[in-house]
Amino acid sequence: MKQFRGYAQKPFSHIKVGKQKIRKFGETHIATLEKEANPAFDGILAETKTVYSDMFGNIVSRDEMESNRQSATIQLNLKAGEFQDKAIEIEPLIAFKLKKSGLYQEFYPHGTSELHALSQANAATVMLRFEKAATKHATALGHDYGPEFNAIRLAYQAAVDLQKGLKGSVKINIPDFAEKQAAFFDQIYKNILVISTFYYKTPERMLAYFDESILEVRKHKAEDGGAEPYSLEIAPNTTETADITFEATDTLLLSNVSDEASVFYYGGNTPNQAPTTDAIELAAGEEVEIAASSLGKYLMLQNRDTAKIAEVEIMLE
Repeated sequence: MKQFRGYAQKPFSHIKVGKQKIRKFGETHIATLEKEANPAFDGILAETKTVYSDMFGNIVSRDEMESNRQSATIQLNLKAGEFQDKAIEIEPLIAFKLKKSGLYQEFYPHGTSELHALSQANAATVMLRFEKAATKHATALGHDYGPEFNAIRLAYQAAVDLQKGLKGSVKINIPDFAEKQAAFFDQIYKNILVISTFYYKTPERMLAYFDESILEVRKHKAEDGGAEPYSLEIAPNTTETADITFEATDTLLLSNVSDEASVFYYGGNTPNQAPTTDAIELAAGEEVEIAASSLGKYLMLQNRDTAKIAEVEIMLE
């Protein structure tokens, strides 16, 4: 027999997930109550919407901006790769046609190594150089590659501009979040009791109104238990690679739990890879959902503060 004391304990005192999962849990619960349309639950539905709105407000525009930012990052990486492939593909032709005259240097002043080290800091400049040189020497090459490089450069620059414009607009910064979270879960506890009372002869029916799996923390590697967020401290002025395993279809919830230091994140296909695009800032106390498809195989985290330690928590959703 279950002790009576167990019925008097709140079930959400040890929630460890981030704001995004709590938001999704609340959205799902509200949608279920609305779909059920049971007049007996009208009161708790209205109360839940109120505390939810107080905690998160209008989330649609932020989600759209985050989706657009991730799309811009993917487009940016695709165009950078397209340029690298094209510039490397035509290198033998340019070498054959122009190396003896010294004009090869107008394309490859540092050889092809510059292409492999392409970054957002120099990509547009290198692309423009190829665009101008390709048109200038179109006759010698037998084809004008300038328009192709121009199209790639313009698409790349558009993605950069969009990414920069949305970078600071997708953070979830909710004042007094701890208090708002407590009020939200107090309401959820009340909802459990009200729904269970309505179905007191079949209390298991209450479970259909809540998706508790949303509040679970997934594994980060095959050998871990998945019970806790992955935590990482980053020393001042250093970069760390998160020791987690994820698939391209995953979403990562990155929370900056530092007291003061910002964290800058970016993805790569090798451990400790230098950023090929601008690292994105995440201020202390904020979090963001990141589509794994925009990262590659690894997540790198920078602490650019020269004195303060940064700390992050990462969960797979």
